[in-house]
Amino acid sequence: MTGKWGFVFSNVLTKMTTVDVVCYKYKPLKNGELPLKIKVCKDRKTRYINLGVSTKPENWDFENNRPKETCPDKEMLESLISKNISEVRSKIVELKKRTLLENYLQASARLLREIMNTPHGSSGSHLLYHRIQPVCIYPLC
Repeated sequence: MTGKWGFVFSNVLTKMTTVDVVCYKYKPLKNGELPLKIKVCKDRKTRYINLGVSTKPENWDFENNRPKETCPDKEMLESLISKNISEVRSKIVELKKRTLLENYLQASARLLREIMNTPHGSSGSHLLYHRIQPVCIYPLC
């Protein structure tokens, strides 16, 4: 990405997580079918989750990553795929929430350690007090 806004978009894109289904054609099964896997990409790293089902290559639309209209198990595959993708996305949201909470708690603990290590009479404690004042949730703060 070039231009004056390229750095902004590159930072945003690295934080995104994409989830999609693929028909994994790089390692076919012994019966000639291809396994279906969920592909999870984050920070340019890819992981695959096996769905435990496979299909013949002629029953899969590789451009749109979904079963063809002529696939005999189309409804079953689509419901299995959508269910598993929604489970993976909900796990991702849960992990992001947990990470945000852990980051907030670590920052709060670090700030509290700074306050405890600062002498009471110094001007540093006064500055730290003003840093944590907006975080206070009680109306009397």
